[in-house]
Amino acid sequence: MIKFAMEVCDIQRREGRYFVFEQPQGSRAWDLEAVKKMVMRQGVDISTMHQCMYGLKARDTMGEASAYKPTRVLTNHEALAEALSRQCNGMHRHAHLVGKTACTKAAVYPEEMCTEVLKAVAVIKKGIEETQLYGVDREDMCEDDNMEEVTGEGYNDFYYEGIVDSVTGEGLEPTQVKAGCDEALKYMKSMKVWDRVLRSGVRDKIVGSRWVYAKKPNLVSCRLVAQEFAGSEKREDLYAGTPPMAATRYLLSDTVSRGRGAAGRRRKLMVLDVKRAFLN
Repeated sequence: MIKFAMEVCDIQRREGRYFVFEQPQGSRAWDLEAVKKMVMRQGVDISTMHQCMYGLKARDTMGEASAYKPTRVLTNHEALAEALSRQCNGMHRHAHLVGKTACTKAAVYPEEMCTEVLKAVAVIKKGIEETQLYGVDREDMCEDDNMEEVTGEGYNDFYYEGIVDSVTGEGLEPTQVKAGCDEALKYMKSMKVWDRVLRSGVRDKIVGSRWVYAKKPNLVSCRLVAQEFAGSEKREDLYAGTPPMAATRYLLSDTVSRGRGAAGRRRKLMVLDVKRAFLN
C-alpha cells in the first residue's frame, strides 16, 4: 500500500501537480525504500508537525488534554510543508493515546489542521492562476531527476531530524537521538529480544511498536515500546509509573522513625531502578 502511495505521489510530481503524504513520526513506513527514494526526489520536502498544535484532543484519568501525536509529512509544495509544520510549544499538558478507542478518535484530522491545508491549497491555486494570467512558462516537471539508490553514511540521518521529547515536546539533538536508539537496539540484540520471522508465518495479530524519547542532562533516553496489543482492556501490569515524591518522603520518614533494627543494627533503605525493560 505504501509503495502504491509513493507511485501516486510521483505521478502527481511528474505531472506538475502536488501531493501530501503523512504518517506517524515513529511509523516504519519511513524506513521503506520507496519512501526513502521519494524523500530524495527534487522538490520534495519533509516536515514534522505535532497535532496538539492543531487542536487534537484526548482524554485520560486527569480529564481532557491536548494529544501530542507527532506526525511527519512529505509534500512537494512549500505552502503545504509550512502549513503542516507546527511543533509543540510545551505550554500545555499532553494526554497519552492509550487503547484502541483513543487511537481511533485521534485518526480523525483536527478541524484546524484541515483549515490550514485549505489555506495552503488556496495559495497554490492563486499562484497557478497568476502564472496562467501572465503567461509565464512553468518549469518542466515531467523531466525526471537522476535518482540513484543512495547508500552509505548519512542515508538515514533525516530520520532523526525533528524528533522531540515525547512528554515535553522539546526539540532533541539528532546525534543524541541516534546514539540513544543505537544503544537501545544494541542491548535488545544482545538480550535476543526478538526472532526474525516472515509475516506470512504469523497467525496472530502483529504487535506494533514506536519509539519514546526522553531528554536527560547529557543524553537522550530512547525506548522501543509495544503498542495497541491490549485494546480497550485496562491492565495495571502494562504500565509502571514513577512513584510520587510523597511516597518517597513517607518511606524515608518511616525508616528514620523506626530507628535501629534488631540487635541494634542500622536500617538501610534500598531504591532499585530498572535501567532497561525489553519487549520480552
